Amino acid sequence: MSGQEKNSKARTRSASRVENQTTTMNSPANNTDIMNALQEIVSRLNSIEKRIDSIDSKFESIDSKISSLENSLQYHSDTVDGLLSDVSALKSDMSVMKSMQDSLKDIDLETAGKCIEIQGLPSSHSENRLDIVKAIGNLVECPITNENIDYVYRNKRGNIVAKFIQTHKRNALLEKAKSKSKAQPIMAKDIGYRMSPNRIYVNEFLLYDTRELFYKVRLFQKQYNYKYSWTTNQKVFLREKEGSSALRINSLKDLLDIKPDYKP
Repeated sequence: MSGQEKNSKARTRSASRVENQTTTMNSPANNTDIMNALQEIVSRLNSIEKRIDSIDSKFESIDSKISSLENSLQYHSDTVDGLLSDVSALKSDMSVMKSMQDSLKDIDLETAGKCIEIQGLPSSHSENRLDIVKAIGNLVECPITNENIDYVYRNKRGNIVAKFIQTHKRNALLEKAKSKSKAQPIMAKDIGYRMSPNRIYVNEFLLYDTRELFYKVRLFQKQYNYKYSWTTNQKVFLREKEGSSALRINSLKDLLDIKPDYKP
């Protein structure tokens, strides 16, 4: 076979392959596969887009929550600042109140230091309390005049309270009454209460806290057979026996220190 014939046959086979490939690409089955592939790609792209949108939405939600937290923190910070300011103001007020309480306590102590309390006298609607104080003064040889007394009244416990103008006069009456009582009890009949068998006690006037503590000390004294307990200028003392040291009692803790088994 000549060379010219061989080339002609080769061209014929090549043209046939191209025609077959073109026919294959243009077949309905092949077009369907391409469409399906394209649809799958589009579907995946849509899915990716939706995920991106979801992530964007989540980021927006996170940003919103962060912003809300920042606002909340700022609010609480402002609230704390306000509370700290209120606490500072309260501390200042408490300091003022403490100062006022101390001042009032000083006034109470000063007033109490000029008062006596007379116990044991029966009350009467017609009684003259100033005359009663003067009668006791005469009895213990410590004369009292109207000018020595600021006021006299009966308290809720039914005792007579007299406030002196001069502290030294009040102290003199207390000392004289104490000496008189040691030698012989002062009786109501000694100052005109002929029908009363009561004994009269002339003591310093005690503020509430001192009175409550002294009451506990007297119970302690009785329980443990201590011989003496007394008060001086709102101070409470205890002595076990004659010749023993006087113990200053400031609180119930002092009694527990003396007797650990003591039960207030």
